[in-house]
Amino acid sequence: MADSLSPSGIIEAFGKALEFPEPYGRNWDALIDCLRYLPDSTGYVLIVKSIDRLWKSDPNLYYKLTHILRDIGQESHSWKNERIPFKTILLTEDSELIRVVGCSL
Repeated sequence: MADSLSPSGIIEAFGKALEFPEPYGRNWDALIDCLRYLPDSTGYVLIVKSIDRLWKSDPNLYYKLTHILRDIGQESHSWKNERIPFKTILLTEDSELIRVVGCSL
């Protein structure tokens, strides 16, 4: 099993939590595609717990993931070409991280 704070660990965790279909490419492009085409719904709220662990472990990986989630939230649509709201909530107790991130997601 991949380290949960590695790129492959993060991608695998999203795939498992959101039940991405097999075969699932297990790379950044596959993650983005699967997030773009989640099953139709009235909207999605994704809650990421303990995001400060990733921030402290690998800030570059943190920025990559949060930028992907931000971009998906700005463009989220369904296979029917309808806009589907997609919001991400990052949970942390680290006041420094809250100051750095603000409310940009």
